[in-house]
Amino acid sequence: MSLPGLDLTQPSADREFAPAPPSQISLPKGSEWRFEVAFGTTVRVKLLAGTAELFGTELAPSQTYTFSGTKAAIYTWHGCTLEVSAGEAITGLDSLAPGGTNGTTARGLGAGGCQSEYVAEETPMVEYANVHFALETLRQEAKATGKDGPRVLILGPEDAGKTSLSKILTAYATKVGRQPLVVNLDPTEGMLSVPGTLTATAFRTMIDVEEGWGSSPMSGPSAVPVKLPLVYFYPMQNPLEADGSVYKAIVSRLALSVTGRMAEDEDARETGIIVDTPGILSQSKAGNVEMINHIVTEFAITTILVIGSERLYSIMMKNFDNKPTASASAAASDERISVVKLSKSGGCVDRDAAFMKAVSESQIRTYFFGNPIPSTASAALSLSASSTTNVTLSPHAQQLDFNALAVYNYTIASAEEDEDEYDPSQLGTGDAFLPGGSNDVDLGQTPQEEAPVAPTLPGIAGPVKETVTPAGSSNVPLKKVLPPAPTALANSLLAITHASSTASPADVRDASIMGFLYVADVDAEKGKIRVLAPVGGRVPPRAIDTEGKGTEKVIALTIDDAPSTYTLDILHLLQQHDARATFFLIGSQIPGREGILHTLVKSGMELGNHAMHDEPSVSIGEEVLEREMLEVDGVIDRVYEESGVKRPRYEDGAVKKWFRPGSGFFNGWMRGLVQRLGYKIVLGSVYPHDAQIGWAGVNAWHVRSMVREGSIVVMHDRRSWTVEGLRRVLPVLKERGYRVVSLGEAMEIANAASTDGGKEID
Repeated sequence: MSLPGLDLTQPSADREFAPAPPSQISLPKGSEWRFEVAFGTTVRVKLLAGTAELFGTELAPSQTYTFSGTKAAIYTWHGCTLEVSAGEAITGLDSLAPGGTNGTTARGLGAGGCQSEYVAEETPMVEYANVHFALETLRQEAKATGKDGPRVLILGPEDAGKTSLSKILTAYATKVGRQPLVVNLDPTEGMLSVPGTLTATAFRTMIDVEEGWGSSPMSGPSAVPVKLPLVYFYPMQNPLEADGSVYKAIVSRLALSVTGRMAEDEDARETGIIVDTPGILSQSKAGNVEMINHIVTEFAITTILVIGSERLYSIMMKNFDNKPTASASAAASDERISVVKLSKSGGCVDRDAAFMKAVSESQIRTYFFGNPIPSTASAALSLSASSTTNVTLSPHAQQLDFNALAVYNYTIASAEEDEDEYDPSQLGTGDAFLPGGSNDVDLGQTPQEEAPVAPTLPGIAGPVKETVTPAGSSNVPLKKVLPPAPTALANSLLAITHASSTASPADVRDASIMGFLYVADVDAEKGKIRVLAPVGGRVPPRAIDTEGKGTEKVIALTIDDAPSTYTLDILHLLQQHDARATFFLIGSQIPGREGILHTLVKSGMELGNHAMHDEPSVSIGEEVLEREMLEVDGVIDRVYEESGVKRPRYEDGAVKKWFRPGSGFFNGWMRGLVQRLGYKIVLGSVYPHDAQIGWAGVNAWHVRSMVREGSIVVMHDRRSWTVEGLRRVLPVLKERGYRVVSLGEAMEIANAASTDGGKEID
């Protein structure tokens, strides 16, 4: 209701989101219009007069182009007039798996709803054009003399405009009838593929203005001719993972394929190669210069372009300028490397993690479901009567028997971890695998008594079965994922390689990719996975790579001394960060708090046994400890039954039972007792000593510093500072890519990875 004379009525949805009228933007010669468009919204741009280009590709006059989820710039050499208007909102993204926009359709205040837009008169386009003309001169010389054309490597920090320069040089080359081979070595951004791949493509036709590089046949029909990419799978972000051994091997295979194409294709040989690289190689980290040298050698680079980094330019000058190339004909032709410094465009903006995540999701979604952006450019080239069109694909859903698949996963410790000297594997020569550790250590008691012992690596005490490493594969960190199907595979990609299902890990690593499957669901009990495929029919019997989620980075979190008045606060934090934990119960603290335990198990948490009292278990004797363990075990059974939740079990039906001895010490008779009762002794590998230290900041720092993939973290309930410590720890672990799980889930994931040299936990 509103007062007379005052327009205080609630605006309708149509009125609230009514698009603004089109805006006209006049660009003087040598200037560019820079704009940013959010995901979920669209902006339409039409060239009314003059000439203009987007990353080197000319805009057609009077043709409307639609943009979404992009940061780009339209440049004019001679001046132009653009019409900018708000396009249609993109609907239905949330229903398309994978990804979505989470409801984000934030229009900006700029022309057409751009988040940001402005005209810039200072641009490096003249420099970039001069590079093109210099390369064109080299191509003409190559044609006249029969030599290979220029091989260009583009280096620079993150968000320095390397990919934009690659597009510009590629577009200019195709404009004059050349066919450059473009190589993308940045696994975080897919070129004609999904993220997590390294690709090479021959560009004979124009680049798609609306879709960036364009589309490949695996993405369906396109307004411009499609490209045929050669794709290799590299699911890590950092090229230096595993000391760069995997990345180097794939780069070598890619270079071999590119060299072979140049030997057979005269146009490609004369035009040469353009290589785009990840920005992380420009950082001052050990191994980066060696990796750059590997790329320069494998692709026989003749020209190195450095954007936006004086330090990197200086290093490249010292290492490569005027040095002979690695080409087979370099000695005969005196071919030498040139290093050129280029200016970074002022239009280069930082792309935060949220934006890059949206880009990745968009590329994956487009691969399976097509492009939901209504394109007027595509409509102009089609026979449709509609003014707009979008390419909608329907992926084929099918259920696969996981046991019949040859699924491989990279098992590499992340190179992005905190650089401290803590290494649990150096604490002893015992089992270093999660949950690991079973060697007894004499603590100095008299020979007549059984000494309390602790494993050399805190973890699970129990028999361990070793598996054999196949000969010749020990240096390839690619392991076969064994049944049962790990639940962590859900919502991940599977890359189907051209390698046989019985191929060696090295052959699987070096094989190119046929296509991708998306894992929509995992039924571990039945051994089935439900996947989406771009085509129907049977999945080829080939080796399959995963994104790394088959044995993803996990940490087992355990909470001792539960329950207490702080237990629900801890549970709330865990739920906030999609984390799970195993709560070890002290029996004397349970009366009156049974409801808390019901809430824990209904929330997916796990319960463990910590006996009846907070005291050293080795000091109370075998008979008393047995009575206490059975009493707590009975409570745990009742809690699961009353909550309507099945107590976790192994595949053979045995109940998963975890026991943590008070004070962390155990001896021979205790091991026998625990085994007889069907339990496993569980210690840990990261102890912040929060049971004694009441400073949340110190405890949180300890966990963040010491934690590694596969760690078992021990923290304590019944202390207010533990809540604050977890509040400081959980977000950091999530940012580092860890998933915090219970002991039971950690065991499942560990056993799934226990092949080719791993250890399987009984």
